[in-house]
Amino acid sequence: MYKTSMICGLAMLGLISSGQCVVTWTGSGGDTDVFNDANWDFGSSSLSAIDANTEVLDDLVISNATVTSASGAGFGALLIGDGFSLTLTNSDYSSAGNTDGISGVASGAQSTINLINSSMNLQFASIGVDFNVDGTSSLQFRGGGDPINSQVDTTALNLSVGAELTLTTRAEFDEQVTDTGAAGTITANGTEVTVGNMDTLFSFTGGGPVTGTVVPEPSSMALLGIGGMALLLRRRK
Repeated sequence: MYKTSMICGLAMLGLISSGQCVVTWTGSGGDTDVFNDANWDFGSSSLSAIDANTEVLDDLVISNATVTSASGAGFGALLIGDGFSLTLTNSDYSSAGNTDGISGVASGAQSTINLINSSMNLQFASIGVDFNVDGTSSLQFRGGGDPINSQVDTTALNLSVGAELTLTTRAEFDEQVTDTGAAGTITANGTEVTVGNMDTLFSFTGGGPVTGTVVPEPSSMALLGIGGMALLLRRRK
């Protein structure tokens, strides 16, 4: 405990990298509400509460859990502070209704969401949030008309092969990469998604909502095919 306290104190003073203090989900509050402070272990963090529309200045970690958020009034969001992150592992996170989501804090700031074998279902995301979605995870935005909002600062989705992105319509995918400030909004398998290459980077299913699953690049598939043929010929010899 002393070591953890010392590390957190040094982080607060800026002597080491921020993010050393981790607030961990316990679910001890008897519900799934992300804004119920009894569901978190604040440990030696300087935080004592997590409230809607209030900047979170430590890393949040949720493992093996189902979590929901409902701010209760107006548009509300879980605000991840500059340089901090929310990491989900083997977990499901969903925002309630049509007014809740995830947000960064200001132009030029960088907030990170990591999804590892997890799912996240949001109305929106905005203001400089970087989503890293692995190949066993899914991310859904229920809102229409720019739910991945990049007007203040780019909100970026970094999707690995196998990752699923669900939007309200197929046209919404095109809109997300052509709206003002949206350049670089979606990256699939390391390639920036555009209207021109979208159908080669995603396999689409559903009529509304629509899910795009990231597929390997055609060149990668071709190399796999050549490798497979070579192996087959070698076996025949």
